[in-house]
Amino acid sequence: MLKEIFFSDIYYPFSFLFLILSFFSYFLKEEKRISYLSFLLSIIIFVFLFYSLLLSFFQYLIWKNNYLSKFLLPPYTSFDYFLDYVFFNFFRDLIFRLLGFLLIFLFLFLIFFIFKRDPFYDEEKYFLLLSSLYFSFPYNFFFILISFFILLLMASLSLIFKKTKEYYSFRFFWLPLSFLLLILEIPLYKKFLFLIQIKP
Repeated sequence: MLKEIFFSDIYYPFSFLFLILSFFSYFLKEEKRISYLSFLLSIIIFVFLFYSLLLSFFQYLIWKNNYLSKFLLPPYTSFDYFLDYVFFNFFRDLIFRLLGFLLIFLFLFLIFFIFKRDPFYDEEKYFLLLSSLYFSFPYNFFFILISFFILLLMASLSLIFKKTKEYYSFRFFWLPLSFLLLILEIPLYKKFLFLIQIKP
């Protein structure tokens, strides 16, 4: 059972590592913090993609060198079968993480467009975008729903304090929230198996 849970999130070790690395941004000067977070954002997408490609390559070698599974590859079987297999097992979750990333990005843009004011610190946006990549589907939607609620609260508070030009910031909240949710991901998958079963 535990093996099945870990296979439900093949990026979990990387997510945990990059989340820890994100905390180091708190110790950087403001002018370096954004560059560091931007670099992390690019690297995590690259690492996830490379890891998926690497797993696909190893899967191909395993099938090719096995007496039975070699019949699942050309010339015995269409290569589409292998592509479907690796997409479902090694790329599907990455697609859903990127969709979560896109939802957060669009929501940040929507808030800026509606309220005609940016109520967020720059590093907050990066914390949100990074965190949207840390969780597998459907668990990532827990984070997204919580984030939407807090973002709406922040946008509303920004209107209240508009005249005084004060910000009510949650920039020290996002990473601890992500850390807590990431720690709870495996126990929650273990307790609520339907979270695994509803994976498309």
